[in-house]
Amino acid sequence: MTYSQRMIANGQPLSNPVVAGSIPAAPTSPPFHALTIASNYFLRNVFGESGQAILEVALCLPVLILLAFGMIDIQWALGDAGDMNAIVTEVARCEAIGALPCTAPNSPTSYAQTQITNLHLSPVLFTVVNSGCNGAVGVCTFTASYAFKGLGPWFPAIVITRTGTASIKGGE
Repeated sequence: MTYSQRMIANGQPLSNPVVAGSIPAAPTSPPFHALTIASNYFLRNVFGESGQAILEVALCLPVLILLAFGMIDIQWALGDAGDMNAIVTEVARCEAIGALPCTAPNSPTSYAQTQITNLHLSPVLFTVVNSGCNGAVGVCTFTASYAFKGLGPWFPAIVITRTGTASIKGGE
């Protein structure tokens, strides 16, 4: 007589029947006791976890906001640096070819101020450092600086200085 037949003959239910050729099922874990549930409930309420998420957010959110604004500030500074590169190169080219915006009665500085205004930068923060053409070398240079102001006291002000050069046509 097999184990299953003996259990059925004795009137006991088969909790884990074993079929010939099959792998027996894994035993189930013991049931939770009321004491275990009560002790977990007691520990959770005594030490408390209700404010943990708020504390984590309060500690991490200012750092994440500062990082986000820092990335925005760097992006704006790099954008202004790119605009400055374009302006000084364009003004040096204008001087080199003797275009109307850069010749008398206009000046390269006034042309650069126009370019600054067109690119929505502050003309007040823009300064021309050096401008001129050297006929002996055959190169016109234009150097300017722009005082970039950060988003707030945590981000420093940066002075962006760029130099643009252009060759004079025919070495005149």
